Amino acid sequence: MPTLRTLPDATLILTHAPAIKAALSKLSKQSLCALALAWVDDPISTPAATSRKRHRREVSQESEESESEEEEEEELEDDIKSVYEEMRDEERVKKGEVVKTVMRHWSRGLSYKQRAQMDIQILQDKPTSRSWTAYQLIHTVAAPSYTTPAQLASRLRVALSPYHTH
Repeated sequence: MPTLRTLPDATLILTHAPAIKAALSKLSKQSLCALALAWVDDPISTPAATSRKRHRREVSQESEESESEEEEEEELEDDIKSVYEEMRDEERVKKGEVVKTVMRHWSRGLSYKQRAQMDIQILQDKPTSRSWTAYQLIHTVAAPSYTTPAQLASRLRVALSPYHTH
């Protein structure tokens, strides 16, 4: 049954999705490194390795948090940050290597928040590279609070029929 709720920011899009690969490759090396550095600090966007450690710690439900585990997690985050800082500053490193590294660190996927950040960064890097069109859906009849899939398909068919010839 369709809902009007929005997807949470933490919902993941697989990194091997063509749209993600295309967006990553549109970013400059410096922009991609800057985004990756910001993502490492964001609790929603942590890389797969650090989030797995955090998840293991939560699953084990230890009453006392081990300081050594927290230190390991911080060291891992620092290591990941240093990787992106070095890649950003090293001229020999190609953008493709940075893209592969991002895909490896976020192997579980990128969140919608990260995807939106990439789009904004692409727009900031190349402001004339995209054109945007906005549409507004106007309901002429009061929509019921719920719809079955068959009713939805029927309404869409009728509403889109002027634009599609079968």
